[in-house]
Amino acid sequence: MTMRSSLAILSLIVLLSAVGAAAQKPGQPYALVVGTVFFEESGRLVRGAQVEVRQKAGKKHWDAATNTIGEFAVRVPPARLPI
Repeated sequence: MTMRSSLAILSLIVLLSAVGAAAQKPGQPYALVVGTVFFEESGRLVRGAQVEVRQKAGKKHWDAATNTIGEFAVRVPPARLPI
């Protein structure tokens, strides 16, 4: 595995096309983006990886870090996404 591909996996970026996302207030609905970060070649889980979820169009972003088993969860405002 090259250093470049390792960094690409560690700096996982999930793109969303959330439109009109505003600051969340308690009691408002939300969407949950979840995932697991691992090394592609070895399959080893990556703990403490920084994860950034960004709007596809826009400047909003949400940050998280993976837990001890490589998992993360990020709450974002709900949006309609094309399938």
